[in-house]
Amino acid sequence: MRDRKTRRLPFNAHFVQADLIEVDLPDCLPKEAPKQFEIASCQFALHYAFRSEQSARKMIENCTKMIQVGGYFIGTITNASAIVQYLRKSDGNFSNRVCSVSLGNNFSLDEESPIPLFGAEIRFRLEGVVDCPEYLCYFPLLQKILEEIGFQLIYEYDFPDAINNYLKERGNEAIDLMQRMDALEILDKNKFSEPDEEEFGPAITKLKSGNEERVILDRYSSVGF
Repeated sequence: MRDRKTRRLPFNAHFVQADLIEVDLPDCLPKEAPKQFEIASCQFALHYAFRSEQSARKMIENCTKMIQVGGYFIGTITNASAIVQYLRKSDGNFSNRVCSVSLGNNFSLDEESPIPLFGAEIRFRLEGVVDCPEYLCYFPLLQKILEEIGFQLIYEYDFPDAINNYLKERGNEAIDLMQRMDALEILDKNKFSEPDEEEFGPAITKLKSGNEERVILDRYSSVGF
């Protein structure tokens, strides 16, 4: 990856293939790699480790042990509460044109039965991307484990709120970046061939109420996860 303006390499990178619930990350890095970092980022992966307490704690340890004092851990996980809510409304099997989620065999959606903190398996399928077992990661539990090892929560957002906050803080800069990332889609407020309220929801409402032509693809049924 090169700097967009200077075309120079902005930093050194080391790529390591390893299962971070089985190994110690520092042992996998080359000798010339830094020993500490200001930021660690774990995107759409941490919840896979919640198949057991041991694997979850090992993954979290590897994600954070090389962060220097005052550094940051940034992560994205699925929304366990939203998933359970959708599954309860759909008898354990939710699907739309983008994704599907089904209940595993190791816990019940009965509101009288507690959902296990570790090992709560679901089957998640995302169009063209994912089709495998995953595990619910209860955010207050993740927060508690991180606090045990000295981390403090700075903020937590779901995707719709995170996007709205980013647009509010960065304005056109945020829109330009999202366009380069293909995170925006042009919607014609006069050409909805079928009732797409469920998929595009608030995006359609916003279009009908104003003059906006470019909006974030608002697939809230999957983004909410």
